[in-house]
Amino acid sequence: MADAVYTSVFPSFLSVAAQHLASIPPSRWRPWDVKLSEYLRASALERAFSKLGEFAAAEEDYNHADSRLRAKYGPNYLRNPTAITEIEPYAKRLDAATDVWAERYADRLVGIAKELLEVPAPDEAALLAKIDIFNREELHLYNDVNSSAWESVAVDAERLSQGDLV
Repeated sequence: MADAVYTSVFPSFLSVAAQHLASIPPSRWRPWDVKLSEYLRASALERAFSKLGEFAAAEEDYNHADSRLRAKYGPNYLRNPTAITEIEPYAKRLDAATDVWAERYADRLVGIAKELLEVPAPDEAALLAKIDIFNREELHLYNDVNSSAWESVAVDAERLSQGDLV
């Protein structure tokens, strides 16, 4: 809920950075721009698969089956062996789609997002996009993203406050 409030009240600086990226030819891209482009491509693929692809279809089918079985057997339907047998194919399909999503899309996206944290932000919009990406991908949940990630943000902020653009 807090994320929904945050994104509805404040603009996404990620979209500002993406618009900037689209306005310059790739031959003039800085290291930040190259990595941001890689992140945006990975993000588009992940979002498409999770919202439109097999994962979305499997999740929708599972949710329909879940609703039907709750109506048929009650809220504790998973205690009923017959209901378990009925939900099992939907659960297996969703598990398989989740595995594909994680291996092909989500893990790659998170890896690129972590790498992007280490690239110096060239300006304030990029710094704010870096913070948006950190929050959007929930990078604080990963053990290998430690204080160095926020340290890179602080270094960028200090450098930019001195007027030193990359």
